[in-house]
Amino acid sequence: MNWTLKGWVAHAALLLAGLSFPFAGAGAATDMPRTGYAAQADALVQDYVRNELFSGAVLVARDGKPLFRKGFGAANREWGIANTPDTRFRIGSVSKQFTAAAIMRLVDEHKLLLDDAVGKHVRDLPPAWQKVSIRQLLQHTSGIPRYTMLDGFDDRLVRIRHTPRQLIDLVKDLPLEFEPGTKFEYDNTGYILLGCVIEAVSGMPYRDYLEQKLLGPLGLRHSGYDDGRRILERIAQPYTDGPDGISRAGPADISNAYAAGAMVSNVDDLLAWQQMLVNGKVLGPDSSAAVFTDGGHHYGLGWYIENRLSRTVHEHGGSWNGYESLLAYYPFEQLTVIVLGNHGEQATVGRIADELARLALGLPPAHREARVDPAVFSRLVGRYRLAPDMMFSVTSKDGQLFAQLSGQRQLQIYPEAANRYFFKAVDAQLVFDERDPDRAGYLVLHQNGEQIKAPRID
Repeated sequence: MNWTLKGWVAHAALLLAGLSFPFAGAGAATDMPRTGYAAQADALVQDYVRNELFSGAVLVARDGKPLFRKGFGAANREWGIANTPDTRFRIGSVSKQFTAAAIMRLVDEHKLLLDDAVGKHVRDLPPAWQKVSIRQLLQHTSGIPRYTMLDGFDDRLVRIRHTPRQLIDLVKDLPLEFEPGTKFEYDNTGYILLGCVIEAVSGMPYRDYLEQKLLGPLGLRHSGYDDGRRILERIAQPYTDGPDGISRAGPADISNAYAAGAMVSNVDDLLAWQQMLVNGKVLGPDSSAAVFTDGGHHYGLGWYIENRLSRTVHEHGGSWNGYESLLAYYPFEQLTVIVLGNHGEQATVGRIADELARLALGLPPAHREARVDPAVFSRLVGRYRLAPDMMFSVTSKDGQLFAQLSGQRQLQIYPEAANRYFFKAVDAQLVFDERDPDRAGYLVLHQNGEQIKAPRID
């Protein structure tokens, strides 16, 4: 089972309140020179690969020209096939920007308006949904119930093949979660409906419209819609962390993603797509501007509009059953960072992307590893109680320090100082008690502004 420290914090907080939701090997050959930025970026990503936190492909570009482009780990562990920059991955919700662009193409062709009610184009919707606009679907402000949040979806329903209409039917009898336009709530159901709008307005199946009207004319020949039945060349297989180590990702039918996340692509096509989109080669000027205009909730049309590293960034991530993806573009620096994975947490993919961006922007790393005498580790080794049934085990081996939560796999922690350590898998840190020079009496877990003290119990 995949894990993140965010889950540890949430679970531990509940327990404390008394209350009851990686093959890692050498990277594949690259066409980028192993000097300067490329060498530093390679070393950065390899650290995640060695610790079995990531396998996939990475591309960093400035002004549309690659600075670093490389595959890491295995595309297929059973056959020992390496990932390369040409490997394709399911990109999950990064697909939303393609669905949004398809809608905006229809707007440019005067076939619909952003403020059209969805009921104008899609028949037999619940009365409460009729007034929801296309814009609200695009911006996740519709209030329409989320089928992915249904009980049993992740464990049972996701394994069953569904048509778009069947996905809608799963939630059609539920009330709106809020009045349309009054709140942001990330909603895959909205993008399922947008796929239905595209089909109704264009008279073509979503897949055909996407591939014949958008991807084909743009020359994105390594990208397409995955219906789960076609044979796809050079696509990585997905893997996850299980109780006995890395294993194949469990069964999930891609039909459940449809227009919200069923595309495949590779790093080169995504760079080409992003460059054409920002340079006005996909949509008209007004539609291009609308895509990257914050609608009031740090979200445009299929893109998050964020501030990161004290800079504006347009980005979107995606997750689907072992696949993780992130496409980030810093418009003022004209910097693009793309990370596609077939093993690793979304949080890990995000950290890799942020660190690669920091490196390209000449910024210091979020956490800088310090030289610490390994003899210091002896005072930290031990067991710490994070919650009544959750223990941190801290161990040392070959001059390195590791932390392991009950029932989870061991991960290396890296020193910032003799008593401060950080994880590379997620944005979390451990600070150890300094009072006793021979033995730390407790540690404190820091993450997302929260702190949880864990006393030593051995």
